[in-house]
Formats: sequence, C-alpha cells, structure tokens
Amino acid sequence: MPQSRVQPIKELSLHNTWAMVFLAALALYATTANRGVQWQDSGWQQWRIVTGQWEHPLGLALVHPLQYCLGRAAIRLTFLEPAFATTLLSSLAGAVAIANIVGTLVILTRRLGPALIAGAALMLAHTFWQHATHTESYAIVAALLSAEWFCLARYATTCKGRYLLGLALCNGLGLANHLLAGLTTPVNVVVILWAIRQKHLSVRGGLAAIGLWLAGTLPYTVLVAYTFMQTSDFGGTLRSAMFGIYSEQVLNVRPALRSLFLAGGFVLYNFPGLILPLAAYAALVRLSVPRVFTRAIKIQLLIYLIFVVRYSISDQYTFFFPVYMLLALLAGLGLDRLATLWPPVRRRAVFALAGLTVLWTPFVYMTACCVLESRGVFKAMVGNKPYRNGYQAFLIPWGVGQTYAADLNRQVARLAGEDGLVLVADNMIRFGLLYGQALGRFGDAVEIVLIQDKEDQTRIDELHERIQDCLAHDRPVVLVPQDRDHPYAPGIQGQWSRREDVYLLTDWFPPAGLSTREASP
Repeated sequence: MPQSRVQPIKELSLHNTWAMVFLAALALYATTANRGVQWQDSGWQQWRIVTGQWEHPLGLALVHPLQYCLGRAAIRLTFLEPAFATTLLSSLAGAVAIANIVGTLVILTRRLGPALIAGAALMLAHTFWQHATHTESYAIVAALLSAEWFCLARYATTCKGRYLLGLALCNGLGLANHLLAGLTTPVNVVVILWAIRQKHLSVRGGLAAIGLWLAGTLPYTVLVAYTFMQTSDFGGTLRSAMFGIYSEQVLNVRPALRSLFLAGGFVLYNFPGLILPLAAYAALVRLSVPRVFTRAIKIQLLIYLIFVVRYSISDQYTFFFPVYMLLALLAGLGLDRLATLWPPVRRRAVFALAGLTVLWTPFVYMTACCVLESRGVFKAMVGNKPYRNGYQAFLIPWGVGQTYAADLNRQVARLAGEDGLVLVADNMIRFGLLYGQALGRFGDAVEIVLIQDKEDQTRIDELHERIQDCLAHDRPVVLVPQDRDHPYAPGIQGQWSRREDVYLLTDWFPPAGLSTREASP
C-alpha cells in the first residue's frame, strides 16, 4: 500500500471542528431525548441500572457492563430523573460519534463541506437518532467504533503507528460494552500487523496494542471470569458470553426474504437522499485517500452487512447502525472525490443538492408516519400497546414527547392504590413498571406479575389464588394488556372494566377448585 498523499491538517482547526460538531449534535440529541421511563430493552436497561442489578437473565452477552457502569455514574452525578440521566449518556455518546465521523473525513479529505454533509446525514439518520435519544448501549458502541476510524485515519495520513494504540484500546472498550464491536477486531489485527511489517509500528508497539486491547475488554472479561468461577461451567459461561440465549439467531446462515426486504427498506428510510448513491460511488472508484483506510472500512462494511442481514430477530433494524456509519464515511469520501473532479459550478450544485436531501430527512419521517398510519400499513408490526402510538414509536426517531411509558405508570399507580395486583401481559412493558416501583412510585404492597400465553398449570393456579386473596381483601386487580382494545389475560376468566388504556377486574369467574371460596370484588 502506498503512503498517504494527504497532508495532515492543522491540529487547532481539527480540534475546533470536532468541538463545534460535537456541541451541535449534543444540542440536537439532548433537546430531542426522551425525558422519562421507556419500554423494550431501553426500559430493561434503565431498571437494571437503577436497581444495581448487573446480571441479565438472557445471558452475559446482554449485560453491557460499560453502559451499566456509566449509567450508574450518570445517575449519581446528576440531579435528573434517573431514566433521563441514562438517556443523556446515549445523547453524549451519539454526539461523540458524529464528531468523530466528521473529524475522520476532515483528516482524510482536508475539506469541511463533504465532512459536514456526511456527518449531518448520519446525525439525522433514523436509527442513529433513535439510539441517541433513548437509553441504548448501541450509542456507546457507535462512539467507540467511530473513534477507531478516527485513529485509523490519523495513522493512514501520517504513517505514525502510535495512533493504532488508540484504535486497539477503543476496540477493546467497545467489545466490553457490546460484542458487535468485535466484528472489526480481525480487520484491526491485520492493519496492525501490516503497520509492523511496514515499520510504522515496532514489535513492542504491537505488544502494547495487545495490552491496551486486553485492558479495554476488562469490564467484560472480568465479568465472564467471575461467572465461570461462580458456576464452574466453562461451556455454559462461554455460550452465555458469546451469544446469550440468541445462539440460533447469531449463527443463522439463511436470511429470510422478509428480513432482506425490511433491511433494504430501512437503509433507504435512514438515508432518503444522495448519501446512498455517493457511498456506492465511493465504493466503486479509486479514492485519493490512503488505501489502508478505504480497504479497512470496505471490509468492515461487508462484515457488518453479512452479520446483520442474516441476524433474524424482531428488532433487526437496530443493528444496522455500524452500516449507516460506514455508509456516511463512504458518502463523504465520494462527495470529496466529485469535488476534485468537477468544476466549481457543478461542485456547488451537488453540495447544495446533497445538503438539501439531508435537511428534508425529518420531514420524510413525519410524512411516512402520517401516510402509513392513515392506511394501516404495518399495523400488526407496530402493535396497539397501551398509550403508545406504534407508528410514531417505530417511525419517528426522536424520543421527546413520547410519554406513553410514563402515562401507563401514572394510571397503573392510581388504579393499583397501596396494595393492588398488577397483571402485565407484555414483558417489554413490565420493565417500565418495575422501574417506577424501584423508585417508590407505586404503593408499598403493590405486586407486578407477568402473565404470558404459555403458562403452566401450576403458575395459573398460583395466579388464581393471588386474585382470590386480592378480591377477598378488597385489593384491586389491574390488567396491562398487550393490545389496549383486548383485555386478554391468559388463564383468567372475568369481566374487565376499561380505565383509559388499562383494565380493572370487576367480576371474576374462579375455576372449579376455588368456586366455594368468596370471590366477589
């Protein structure tokens, strides 16, 4: 690989650019961040962080220790609502990632225009914006991945191997937070070996890179070692650390046609402008930036695409964020290439058009949400959960104004009183309620119980006994359904009175074994 023809930019200029982009992105994300409790995995993480439960029942791979530790620190160091504090951590990490992407492009191209357009496109990309305005581990991964590319660009343009030490540390830290970061590790190893061969990095420097990488992984590797010491189950610990309970999905090699269709649709939805054509152009032509950088990011793009496309889980689209980051980098490089080939008039025109298609992105989201909701498209996918507009939750990335989780908690607290029984038919909703309970926002004796379709008979009998005890002592029984228009409680027969989007049990039909007991509300 030839040495770089790109001259290093002035440090002051790079630092100022990075700082200004960071502040702009942070202002957007903090302003549009969700202020309160959330559902899905975000709510699960908020509950774990607030209650200090580092374990995860689905396996070590879902612990995300870096996010957990930083989230605990954010709660202790601020006077904000704990859920908001953990979400602002995502906003901060997202802003770092945007600044790193812009900084990387400025280092490589010495042009501010293409870098700002690519950075703005990524900043407004649906999935990335969503991650930065909710409590998400992916935002921290994005910050560290982008830091890897920043270090790689520094190395590629200066041939100074010391920057690869930063790359190794960032990759280790990323791996400590989410195993998705580990997909770039083999590429980084090849780059470091090549740098040693080119005498840009000494063998001692290579060993230092290994040491820094291992140090970065410590939050996770120590946790894995501790788990093994507690269980003495090497195979089980390894499976838990590598896959959690999702080994089948992680190792899947046959992507479903529906997954491919949705994946393609979401890529277009995130970049409804010139970013994708510019990225494709950059991937096909020879660029005037160091090949060690372009080869590395193209290989990483291919790796992430292959991994995510055949990763068949319900929220597959959320794992595309590394792909979007790499596409933004390539788009910036493609725009820079056109700027060097075209005369000033055409250059200004393509810059203006690319910038315009970036700025219309939020309007595309709002329009798509309104149109799809009015026509009922994806109705089964977005669901009909209590208080939530599924189309807005799915298609609008910003979290501000989405108060459905807090609204549910408020109504449940009012109906459950001091000692009610709350039956929750959706596990992903349950953690938002548990968060409220952990903060003392429900009565001291309120019970929150998950009910699901495939309950065994012993479990159903226990639920009946609880309900009988509640009704005998005038304790309310509240149902939080999966579908707000259908008060379905598996294994429980009774009449439910709707109160906003949740239900209160008004008449219960006990099974035969309990029919002789008092069961009136």
